Amino acid sequence: MIKNPTSLISYNNKNYSLAGYSRNDYIFKKIIKSRSFYDIRTLEKIRFLNLSGTYIDIGANIGNHAIYFLNECTTETVIAIEANIDLIPILRRNIKENNFQNKDCFILNYLISTYDKAYFFTEEEKNNIGMSFSSPKMIEGRNFEVLNGISLDKAIGGIYDFKNIKLLKIDVEGQELDVLKSGEKLILRHHPFICLEIFPENYEQVNNYLEKQSYRFLDKNYLNYIYGYKYNFQFIYLKCKKKILEFKKTISRNIKKLKKFLLMHRYK
Repeated sequence: MIKNPTSLISYNNKNYSLAGYSRNDYIFKKIIKSRSFYDIRTLEKIRFLNLSGTYIDIGANIGNHAIYFLNECTTETVIAIEANIDLIPILRRNIKENNFQNKDCFILNYLISTYDKAYFFTEEEKNNIGMSFSSPKMIEGRNFEVLNGISLDKAIGGIYDFKNIKLLKIDVEGQELDVLKSGEKLILRHHPFICLEIFPENYEQVNNYLEKQSYRFLDKNYLNYIYGYKYNFQFIYLKCKKKILEFKKTISRNIKKLKKFLLMHRYK
């Protein structure tokens, strides 16, 4: 039996121990190097939203985001969904060892998709298991397995019927629009904030789709975008707060420029 490598994380006066898929895996190497959670800037932006309720983590990988949600956010329940069955034992172990507040966490081995069946391509040979992806089309020369797909509406709204869904996090390597469409009823019912990685070539389609659902951009970090329902009071409040902060920064920069200008011309 191969023992998975582990890395210690110290964050916000808490000590975490995360197991990785392999020592050479991209995400795990980032965790080891930083001694912190992977994609910490995006995670802290989510914490800033201060959302109380259920968080859904689609593309949970080894549990990096789910563990942060459980311990550092005001979440009540986390649903961690991962299509790659090889990651499920590691995900379960990490959640079990790092769920310090014993919040409810459901781990689901599902491929979220509008398609009944899809090809699932693994990227293990590139030392980035997180870049495994699904497609309805066959790609020659790639390692794959055929998986049954299930819509987000059926997985969450039909099978489990979770309540009070406040956040939908999606990291599915280019299939973000398909996942959104598979959860259309859930999104219309709960209007959660949506944090998703959007590949540049998919941005226009995804953004247009979300805008048609009355969602608007709130914040981003690299390829991770955060959207909120435009009629949601909390979204309106956060949008206004962000504009006020940006205005204060602009005023501060202009004051510094003015002081510098006055000093330069003081003795002229």
